Amino acid sequence: MKRISKLLANADNALQETRLVNAEAKKIEDNVYDGYIAGFGPAVITAGLLPTLSTYAGHDKRIKVLHAIAKVANIDNKDNAEELLKHCLIAAHAPKLNNWKIKIIDASIALKLMIRTYNLK
Repeated sequence: MKRISKLLANADNALQETRLVNAEAKKIEDNVYDGYIAGFGPAVITAGLLPTLSTYAGHDKRIKVLHAIAKVANIDNKDNAEELLKHCLIAAHAPKLNNWKIKIIDASIALKLMIRTYNLK
């Protein structure tokens, strides 16, 4: 939990920067974002990192969630969805991909915790 608590401030900033939430109104812009963020970690565990990243990158609303995850995880200064996906695909068989997977899941958990501080629309 210590790793994730360090990411909470970045997660809140990422939610606001990617416009997943309206900070002034304390509301989630679209209720589906809550579900997409909550479902990201389990999807990585069941389907794997690369299939989940690809799925989220190929969907208009899910890619916004992936942008937020990329901002929080900040792997090798890749802070948007496309760069993160390309970076992970290039390193598909590298041992460091497992470390990145942990960072990406931690980022999704931090986002999940922070989005719950906002009200549904």
